Amino acid sequence: MDRLVGPAPLQQVVGYPTDIGLAAASALTGGLMSKYPKLRIAFSHGGGTFASLLPRLQQGYETFPAIRETMPEPPIEQARRLYVDSLVFDTETLRRIVAVFGEDKVMIGTDFPFNFRETDPVSRIEAAFANPALRDRLIHANALDFLALDEVSSDEQLSCGGAAQR
Repeated sequence: MDRLVGPAPLQQVVGYPTDIGLAAASALTGGLMSKYPKLRIAFSHGGGTFASLLPRLQQGYETFPAIRETMPEPPIEQARRLYVDSLVFDTETLRRIVAVFGEDKVMIGTDFPFNFRETDPVSRIEAAFANPALRDRLIHANALDFLALDEVSSDEQLSCGGAAQR
């Protein structure tokens, strides 16, 4: 809040997405995504400001050798391995993050139980996309992919029935 002028709730409104954007950029520029190529990491608030920073980061990568030397692969390619949630409060922004990160890397987000949240995230997704298969991916399939439940051995998985019996 020392850099943000205004009332305290601005931390949630402006501060969090700004910090998340910087964190996502740092995951690339700090080598995290290159060092751990199979890492699945998700950023809330649609990746914050990162989708807007990514073109600048890509241009910097192409312009400055020092940036290129620290990043073995282009930022745009690395960004496509990040997951983000759909919590952006705007259908156009939601379309943009799907275009930036990919249809397989955006999953539903709500910020529940906080008071500053998306009250009907499914409707936001439905308003942004007409394709039923894409809606299904965003609403639940991408989250299942992110959690990689299919990679857990069958003896470690709990079926819905098994979980209910425990």
